Amino acid sequence: MKFVEVDFSTDIINLVLDNHKKENTLFLFPTVQSRNLALKRFQENWQFSNIEFVTFEDWKYSLFEIETPLLKEEKRSLAWFLSLEDKHKDLFRITDYFSSIEMGNKFFSFWEETNEELITEEQIYTVLEQKKSAANWQTDSFDALIDIKNKYLSFLKTMNFNDKIFHQFENFPINAGISI
Repeated sequence: MKFVEVDFSTDIINLVLDNHKKENTLFLFPTVQSRNLALKRFQENWQFSNIEFVTFEDWKYSLFEIETPLLKEEKRSLAWFLSLEDKHKDLFRITDYFSSIEMGNKFFSFWEETNEELITEEQIYTVLEQKKSAANWQTDSFDALIDIKNKYLSFLKTMNFNDKIFHQFENFPINAGISI
């Protein structure tokens, strides 16, 4: 492994593309925007080579053995909305697809973060029990989120799709030898 000191004023994307564009290279990027910028710059001097430009998020989930396609973006939001029952729509004041988008994004962010941090539902219940209030609204809301998650999974299975919220890194097939 070679370490290179780079001045902050240096364009790191051009530096990497100029010095590391070898055959069979995988470039990982923290964001979609940085990946797209690097890809655009690379294509200006394009060559026939096996070089991939991938975000860290996409690379991370490409390591799982998933048999059905993962839903992303609008398709994911739509599938989530279609899986909602009326009682959940009423509870979270969702009247139509457009009013579900913000709640759906929060739903996915919550479950993605618990997966990345390897936090189980039981651990969340333990915390909720310690902070129990008279109204118990937090536990009721969490119960609803679990129910929504289960209904969403059932909906995806019937449609033969998948979602990354159902894949945890503790179940990662080669977890023993890799730290992410």
